[in-house]
Amino acid sequence: MTGRALRHLFALALQYTTISNPLAIWESFGQAMCDDIPHILTTGKVPVPPGAEEIVGRIDPDYGLFLIQEYLSEFGKSPSDYGLPEPLLSWVAQQSNQNIAMIEEELAYEPHQEEEAYNAMKAQVNPEQKNCFEEIVNIVEQYESNPRGYHRSGFFLQGAAGTGKTFLYNCLCSYLRAQGKIVLCVASSGIAAQLLPGGRTAHSRFKILLSNGLNSLCNISSNSPLAHLIRKTSLIIWDEVPMQHKSCFEAVNSTLNDICHVSDSSLFGKIPTVLGGDFAQILPVVRRGSRQATVQACIRHSSIWNSLQVLRLKTSMRIEANDSNQIFIGFLKSLVNDLNMYGKISLPEYIRKVATVDLLCDQLYPQALLDEAVTSHSALIGRAILAFKNDTVTDFNNSLLDKMYRTPL
Repeated sequence: MTGRALRHLFALALQYTTISNPLAIWESFGQAMCDDIPHILTTGKVPVPPGAEEIVGRIDPDYGLFLIQEYLSEFGKSPSDYGLPEPLLSWVAQQSNQNIAMIEEELAYEPHQEEEAYNAMKAQVNPEQKNCFEEIVNIVEQYESNPRGYHRSGFFLQGAAGTGKTFLYNCLCSYLRAQGKIVLCVASSGIAAQLLPGGRTAHSRFKILLSNGLNSLCNISSNSPLAHLIRKTSLIIWDEVPMQHKSCFEAVNSTLNDICHVSDSSLFGKIPTVLGGDFAQILPVVRRGSRQATVQACIRHSSIWNSLQVLRLKTSMRIEANDSNQIFIGFLKSLVNDLNMYGKISLPEYIRKVATVDLLCDQLYPQALLDEAVTSHSALIGRAILAFKNDTVTDFNNSLLDKMYRTPL
């Protein structure tokens, strides 16, 4: 994990968890949290303030404290609130609007490395991904040339698992960051955010209220560092949106229109925005909600949906394109697109079926394989049982472990 990621994690832990001794953590891991700062200061992007000669050897951690302070300021906190020392140097006074800490972090990518990454990915894109890429980049270029002009600023990228949505996001990020542009990557869940370069959860990035309701706004003031960062942004990528409540997108939309000083009829402050996901996967969770309530909470029933241009990825990049796999891919697609497949379905003949849990375990984990697994850590590679509940997973694990470590007669 990079120093930047560690600083962000530390700031979030201070805000959302109970750390008994933050100072001890800083003294123990401060050096790791600042491992990228020597490079930042060496490039000259951030001028070292006067008085640095008096703290030689402590300049890097001092700037690290300043960056942590900037994170905490988003929550109205400071390092001293957690028993941490304040920065000794006046870093704020040395930075122009272009170089405030939050923007610096989004511009910290090496253009040469990003260009190499883009060129490598460019050679692998399929025609569908290329068309989507060109469509999105064209809108970004229109926005850059005339931010106040008319352009369609919202996209929804529809694609099943394995069609290369994340690959396309990475390609877009590298292409634009190689040009020194800012791309904000967010996702509806922390796990999905980890798959995006520089990704964060949407709630964290846009300060969406946890008790978010209709017609609400995010906790971003127009003159805050985050608002300034958003106004400098060239593209927003938001993944796994079908699982998030529509009120989140409406709140972000209204907030961005407000801080970018555009009309309420605009979309996301006119900043090009790519929303992505697959409606065949998890929909929003509505507490004690009926099927109708769950569907109504989806972004497709949001006021912004009709303003989005839908882009589609249909070709699976994950499954080898042989005859048998194509049949299975066709079956998966039919679950989404064929109205006859809605409701109760019958599995195709080529999918093996068993009548009991014990038979499932015996088919997937025969006793000979379990005996081999005791001495060979690779024996069970490529085998797994998926279940809806953790309790069910535990039951499976306990049953199989009992068979694996059975006592010899």
